[in-house]
Amino acid sequence: MKKVFLFVAAVVFAFAANAQFTLTGSLGFDSYGKGQHYDGEKIFNGDSYKYNVFNIDLMAGYQFNEKWEAGIILGYSTGADKYFIPSGKIMQNQDMESFSKDGEYYEKEIRNEFSAGIYGRYTFASVGKLNFFAQASAEFYIENEKLETKDALGSRTDDYETAGKGLDKTIGFNIAITPGVNYALNEHLSFDLWLNFISLEYNNYKTTTKTMLNKDFGSTYSYFSFSCDGFGNFVSLGIKYRF
Repeated sequence: MKKVFLFVAAVVFAFAANAQFTLTGSLGFDSYGKGQHYDGEKIFNGDSYKYNVFNIDLMAGYQFNEKWEAGIILGYSTGADKYFIPSGKIMQNQDMESFSKDGEYYEKEIRNEFSAGIYGRYTFASVGKLNFFAQASAEFYIENEKLETKDALGSRTDDYETAGKGLDKTIGFNIAITPGVNYALNEHLSFDLWLNFISLEYNNYKTTTKTMLNKDFGSTYSYFSFSCDGFGNFVSLGIKYRF
């Protein structure tokens, strides 16, 4: 028994000694909005909004050879939809629509998401220091939402447990295949660029909403998509270190 244990320990040690472990950190950011103007001045109403999202991922993996790599992913994402509402200070009417010029009052939906999963990467072509790859991932995620409001009644923040606000909490999983490019600075350090705008993706999730009667109302969604536009995180940039 002792000999078997020593043999297994020797194999594990030899495997670890020759392993090429990798650690990658990546960032993604997306921002867009809609502004309106009236008589040369910027105005704010229910159709004026801003959207920002920021995400960070940490990947720890093992590179089997120059082609194949696999590992685990941990991620965090935060985003906000900010909808401007009339303040009541400088009000005008045009086509039965009210708006203001100050943009002081708003409703902001804030979402925080945590995710964990696994990934596999295949490098299918190399040109000099450039390596072109396709990465498949499967992740489980949890998202919570809260509402930040500033209006004539003052400023306040509501979360999912606040009845009547229509806020959501979401649990789901995502499977995606995303192409990318790796640029090797040297033997250990390189940069990754994921082309999220042309990814293949399957998503399944359940969203639960708190109703006016303080009850949970749940809906389940699933979709399959091929992203070929600029919505969502257009690209993500990461820095990778190989031990």
